[in-house]
Amino acid sequence: MSSPVTAARLPGWVHPAARREALRRRAVTVPALWLALVGFTAALVVLVPAAVVVDLVRRVASRRRPVALRLVLVGWAYLLAEAAGLVALAAIWLTAGRPGPARERRLLERTYVVQGWWARSLFRAVTAAFGLRWSVSGAEEVAPGPVVVLMRHASIVDTLVPSVFVAAPHTLRLRYVLKRELLRDPCLDVAGNRLPNCALASLTAWEYLIVSKGSVRPPAPGLSIPGSLEVRTV
Repeated sequence: MSSPVTAARLPGWVHPAARREALRRRAVTVPALWLALVGFTAALVVLVPAAVVVDLVRRVASRRRPVALRLVLVGWAYLLAEAAGLVALAAIWLTAGRPGPARERRLLERTYVVQGWWARSLFRAVTAAFGLRWSVSGAEEVAPGPVVVLMRHASIVDTLVPSVFVAAPHTLRLRYVLKRELLRDPCLDVAGNRLPNCALASLTAWEYLIVSKGSVRPPAPGLSIPGSLEVRTV
C-alpha cells in the first residue's frame, strides 16, 4: 500500500493528479490571501488602537506583557511576506525561459533564493515583535553535510528555524518532509512544490531541533546529543 504523498517531485515533471490538486487548492488559497491582505490592511486603523487598549487593560489588571499589538503586527507582516513571495515566485516562473533543463535549473536556483528571503523576513518580524533571543550551539556540526534535521513544529517560528539557522549560514539546500496541511500556505505550496520536497498526510515531531550526523535519535528532556546542533529561545 502506498502512503498518501503529495508534492513528490522529479525535476521537470509533476504527477498530473498532484498538479490538478495543487491548482484546485491554489484557486482558493491565493485569492483568499490577497483578500485577507487588503481586508487586514484596511482594518489596521481599528485593530491597532483596539490592540493597544487590550494591552493596557491586561497590563493594569494583571501585569501581563503586551501581546495583542504584537500579534496584529506579526499577522500583517506575514500577509505582506506572503504577497511579496507570491509575486516573486510568479516573476521567476514567467522569466525562467523556454521549457527544458535550463529552465528547471533557473527555477530551482531562484526559488531557493525566494524561499530563504521569505523565511528570514518572517523570522526577523517575529523575533523583533516578541523580543526573542536565540541560543545556538553545535553549529560547527552542520557543514558540509549531509545532515538530517528533526524539529518540533508547534508554531510558524519552528517552520523557519531550519532555513535561518541551518540552510542560510551553511549554504545548504534542505529538502523538507512536511505535513500536507502546510500546503494551505500559498508560498509554501508554490515554492515547496517547485523544490524537491515531500508533503505527507501526517507526521510525528520531537521536542528539539536536532541536526545529527549519522544515527537519528530523540533526546531525553534537557539533554544534548554530542555532534548535534540545538536551537532554543533564551
